[in-house]
Amino acid sequence: LRPDLDEEGLGAALDRITQRIVEHGGATTAVERWGKRKLAYPIKKHRDGYYTLFVFTLATDRIGPLRQILGLQEDLLRFAFSTHHPKPTPAAAAAAPAQAGPPPPPVSGPTPGTAGGRPPGPAETPHV
Repeated sequence: LRPDLDEEGLGAALDRITQRIVEHGGATTAVERWGKRKLAYPIKKHRDGYYTLFVFTLATDRIGPLRQILGLQEDLLRFAFSTHHPKPTPAAAAAAPAQAGPPPPPVSGPTPGTAGGRPPGPAETPHV
């Protein structure tokens, strides 16, 4: 967000962003204010900006329209979306193989077309 916003303006801008997410069918689960930081490069002639992390859920078909609306927000310098895939808990990881079904039976014995499980030697190679 723009660095020249005061505390009231910053709060109003964050409320507008949250409102846009809700209007597009999303649900915000967390808003973390990271504070004012130096930007990696100037954006719209600003060298600093307020960084904020929004954690929310939204249907994938609604991301495009939300991206368009957020692009029109004058207080918003830059934004990015990313998908979060939580790591499975140990209990969920242990249950996952059980849900996949039984493993395939092991293959034993020589592979067809080989002599005793090894490739055929020169004396065993068929001549045509």
